[in-house]
Amino acid sequence: MGQVLSRAIALIVLISTKEGYTMSKFAKMKLLNEAEISKAIGGIERRHAKLQDDVHRIACSVLSIWQYKTGPKSAKDTLITAAWAAQELTRLGDAVPYHRNAFFLWVINFTDLVWDQKAKQFIATQDTSVFKGARYVEARALPFWEFKRAPKANPLIMGEALQEIIDKLTTRAAKPREGDDINTQALAELREIKNKYFSNAN
Repeated sequence: MGQVLSRAIALIVLISTKEGYTMSKFAKMKLLNEAEISKAIGGIERRHAKLQDDVHRIACSVLSIWQYKTGPKSAKDTLITAAWAAQELTRLGDAVPYHRNAFFLWVINFTDLVWDQKAKQFIATQDTSVFKGARYVEARALPFWEFKRAPKANPLIMGEALQEIIDKLTTRAAKPREGDDINTQALAELREIKNKYFSNAN
């Protein structure tokens, strides 16, 4: 009897906690049939689209105020406005965690605000406090969910690539492993070709 009572008390305590309350709440939730599921998903899709629109509208409003107040004013006033914009754009991104990364990349692309990794927020400096109308027009025309960051340039420099191959072959030729097949004469000729045409790649 005492063991049963102890378990009952523990269960009551569990349900009274936040975690226990959440468990009991979802245990009693009403499940949906096929037609209700389809309707519910449609509702989520509509709310999601509206949420994205709202985020873009708010962000563009912040940028509009910022660019309007950027002008022939004192540098101090411009910096104050930029700091306000940095704060509000950070708050907006944090308010939509599922869109946070995409939104912050959009902010970084269209503004010169600096991301403070330690504080996890945008900050404005004297050098990044100005926001021009042309950038506002570009930002307004391209919402964050359509924005794609340009791929990072990764050029292939033939001289450098040849030098990497030569270095690797030279090292393995000096200390060969079982199964290696390195033609030292071809390696020497490859080094001559590299030096002849790509003398600056070292």
